Amino acid sequence: MPLTDPRFGKLLPCPMCGPRLKRDVHERTFSSKRERLERYSQLRRDRTFAGFGLGGANNQIRAAYVAAKSFAAEPRGWLVLHGNCGTGKSHLANAIANALEGWLTLSMTMPNLLDMLRSGYDNGDYNELMDLAVTCDLLVLDDIGTEKQSDWTYEKVFQIIDDRYNAMRPSVFVTNLDPRDLDMRVSSRLLDRRVSQVLPMYGDDYRQKERP
Repeated sequence: MPLTDPRFGKLLPCPMCGPRLKRDVHERTFSSKRERLERYSQLRRDRTFAGFGLGGANNQIRAAYVAAKSFAAEPRGWLVLHGNCGTGKSHLANAIANALEGWLTLSMTMPNLLDMLRSGYDNGDYNELMDLAVTCDLLVLDDIGTEKQSDWTYEKVFQIIDDRYNAMRPSVFVTNLDPRDLDMRVSSRLLDRRVSQVLPMYGDDYRQKERP
């Protein structure tokens, strides 16, 4: 640079190396997160849309199946599935995650997610674990409302849901309860129709049908 150039004597990023370095950092971060997600995630790889039995399914379950396939094709906002046990809610939630290859997905039950976060206090990686839950591409959270209630659990459940709500990150939430019966702050966000598709799935328990 000539002496008169304002950039003379200054350290400047290389226009070729800068974007490449940024991409390399992103790829390393992505790889590290994927390894941790695969370690903790409870995703059932055998649960797919093709394996979801619609024979004998009622209209609610059929509607949820259609909505879940649409969500997997274009994941936006949230999908909230609620109903009694054994109607296929968890199967559809896992089928969505399995359909989104290449996504950073965390699939866990709420009690196990909270146990994972507790372990972070002892292992010194709490912030990293919370970051996985909050920033992963897709969060599939099952059995909401079955966690042992305490001030700490209330706060952590709300923190995860509120952070994903504010960032509008795609999420699938599953509960056996009516969402209106959950903590008011959580319920308010799950039932926000601007963000969520809320689908009831009530019907016969397929596990009972399969028993001799």
